[in-house]
Amino acid sequence: RSHSERLQRSEHLGRKLSELLELIARSGALEPVLRKLMVLIKRHCGRDAAILLKTNGRLELIAASGNIRAGMCSELSDLVSSNIGFACGGNIEFPKDIPVQGCAAIVAIHEGGGKLLGCVLLLGASAAIPSEWELLRRAARVASIAVQHRQIEDQIMFDAQHDPATELPN
Repeated sequence: RSHSERLQRSEHLGRKLSELLELIARSGALEPVLRKLMVLIKRHCGRDAAILLKTNGRLELIAASGNIRAGMCSELSDLVSSNIGFACGGNIEFPKDIPVQGCAAIVAIHEGGGKLLGCVLLLGASAAIPSEWELLRRAARVASIAVQHRQIEDQIMFDAQHDPATELPN
């Protein structure tokens, strides 16, 4: 691609990510934002993507694009959970029994303090190229903002409905 085409794609991506940030600020609904983020990755990379978030100490598939189906949720979660300690920011090979071709690129989603919230997963037949890694890093930052926004809203709602000393409902 020419320099001007790459610049146009980068500007378009920046606008779309800004739109997602505005949507986060306006709406408390986490899943629609994350699904739109997956569609954006699919459009820019031409590969399927997924977001797995930590829920009750386990990674759960929250949003996905393309050919990632419900039947793969458990396998992906188990695979990524077992590899998350060393694979975030790297490539891992999928075992042959999971119906996904090739490798995955994984980028961790962290909150500001460094706590692991989940990961963005990119599927495909080959390793991610630098522009895909950059998009995944940006997607992870947007996902982190969305998740933290939702956590803050949930805490505010809890605080408003419960006694601060006993945490019993008002």
